[in-house]
Amino acid sequence: MRIAVIGMGYVGCVTAACLSRDGHDVIGIDVDRNKVEAINRGVSPIFEPGLQGLLQSQVESSRLSATTDLESAFAAGVNVALVAVGTPSGDDGSINDRAVRRVVEQIGRAVANTDQSLVVVIRSTLLPGVLEDVLTPLLTDAAGGQANDRIKLCNNPEFLRETTAIADYDHPPYVLIGANDEHAAEVTQKLYSNLTCEKIVTSTRVAAMIKYSCNAFHALKVGFANEIGSLAKSFGADGQEVMDIVCKDRQLNISTAYMRPGFAFGGSCLPKDVRALSRYAQQRGISVNVLQSILPSNQSHLERAVQLVRATGKRKIGLVGLSF
Repeated sequence: MRIAVIGMGYVGCVTAACLSRDGHDVIGIDVDRNKVEAINRGVSPIFEPGLQGLLQSQVESSRLSATTDLESAFAAGVNVALVAVGTPSGDDGSINDRAVRRVVEQIGRAVANTDQSLVVVIRSTLLPGVLEDVLTPLLTDAAGGQANDRIKLCNNPEFLRETTAIADYDHPPYVLIGANDEHAAEVTQKLYSNLTCEKIVTSTRVAAMIKYSCNAFHALKVGFANEIGSLAKSFGADGQEVMDIVCKDRQLNISTAYMRPGFAFGGSCLPKDVRALSRYAQQRGISVNVLQSILPSNQSHLERAVQLVRATGKRKIGLVGLSF
């Protein structure tokens, strides 16, 4: 396939180079002329182990090139457009999706007066609902109202880490595709036909939420491990050893156990042990914001459950599992 990758930053560069290596004809598009010129010389505009050699070999093979002119790239024929522009935080913490919106409008205008069929794949990180409620109407309007039949929009969140991005691309836990259209899902899956991992197709909203859930969970794990390390040091224990052994438990700790949305936790062990650690940290002046937020979070979830029950207006309520 002929693929346009729009946004030649970290995700875009790695994705474009790997797709080209896998046999696709790839054109990278970016507003930064210096990046474009570097790529066309076979020089990586970012530092990532292994990317320089990969880019150079693909440029020399004529399967990879770059341009600042989106319209001319699409005029040459594109089957798939991958959007990988940045979505930074605004001053108030909300997501800034202006670059994605601008690109989607440009794509719509580029194919407005053609009969070109196209799958637009959003690789940028966006909150659930943005693709459906913001980008889809923008694309349709920019394409002159003719986008629904021949232009399909889906998302394909990435899970690449700096310094291991190429290995992460080649050996992901799964390829995640959010598509509400069967054709868009099939085309996007073909991009990764060389990968042996599971390909998961779900709705666009679920796919977007998975990306945020993964990143939030990674952040939570770092914060939790650091707080345990601080507490361990205060107790005279080796925090590294503590967490190494904690992670050896693949039945409960590093597993699907306790990872299903449901009711609040109860019983004696979890509340009292979290409370004990939080109280000890407070007495020693150790800040453990993650640990101290667990019980209030659990209480809030319990209160939401009570509100849901009350909202039914039912007077007869059955409780299963009174001990917890």
